[in-house]
Parts: sequence; C-alpha cells; structure tokens
Amino acid sequence: MEDLTNSVLLNNFELKEKKPPGQISDVYRAFDRKRGVDVAVKVLRRDFVNNKDFINYFEHEAELMAELKHPNIVRLYEFIHEKNLVGSVCALFDPQPAFSVWLSRPALLPAALNCR
Repeated sequence: MEDLTNSVLLNNFELKEKKPPGQISDVYRAFDRKRGVDVAVKVLRRDFVNNKDFINYFEHEAELMAELKHPNIVRLYEFIHEKNLVGSVCALFDPQPAFSVWLSRPALLPAALNCR
C-alpha cells in the first residue's frame, strides 16, 4: 500500500506518521478533527480490500474491540468501510514499557525493590 502520511481520510483524519505495519494493515498516528485528539488509524492494505475473508476478519476484530471495555484494551472509536478503504480508528496507545513506568513511580514497586 502506498504511504498515506500527510493525507486526510474521510475529511476528518489527518494522517501524521506511519507506524510499523501489521501483516494485513498499515497503522498511522493521526489527528481526529471531530474529537480534537490524536488517534491510531489502521488501514487494510489495498491488496486485501477486495478479499471478503480479510474484510470479514477486520470487521470482526473491530466488533470484538467495540464490545471489550477494560483500561488495558485499546478503545475503538469507529470502523470504516467505504469503496477502497477499510479500516478502524482507535485510541492512541503509547507502548512505553511497563518496567520504565514502575521505575518512574516508586510507589508501584514492591517494598523490597523500592530503593529510593
């Protein structure tokens, strides 16, 4: 799939930065004009857009994400299925390693490891 960085999808999502791709999709950091926040936009690659099995898989994944509510699960905002575009818009997840978070907040460390 061509790089969509610096383009606008659906007159709303400003694609800012391409992230490492998945097996069947590309992921972008984007700005959601309606919500006024940064989001992750996952776009099914063009070579899979006409394949019903991949579209069904992608849509099923979005349906499951929409049903799950947990602080450790990325929130799905919307599913996109238009002409040659299939994708999903999710809350942006910053994959900072948990260990570095623990080190920055010693109250989270077990008492035996808290050396400060």
